Amino acid sequence: MLSAGDLAPRSGLRPIADSHGNTTAAALIEGLRERPVSAHVPISVLSGNPAIGDVPTDETLARTIVRHRVHYRAKPYSGVKLAADLRLALSDQKG
Repeated sequence: MLSAGDLAPRSGLRPIADSHGNTTAAALIEGLRERPVSAHVPISVLSGNPAIGDVPTDETLARTIVRHRVHYRAKPYSGVKLAADLRLALSDQKG
């Protein structure tokens, strides 16, 4: 698993800070979806942002998740479950 901070230098994109100074992966996700090589790959976001009914309370994050087909998981979330989610997403993608 790579964090937005880990992935940003490799992609040439940078995560941005919201109005409260919290780093968000929204710009990074948008940039990845614009590239043909990553337009359809599964993206999972593991966030400390509070969620109600699996929907993040941060509006920007919620819009990004819907717009770019991102799998959202709120912390704490098991690494084993996250790996299983990713395996399922990859097998679904293969058809």
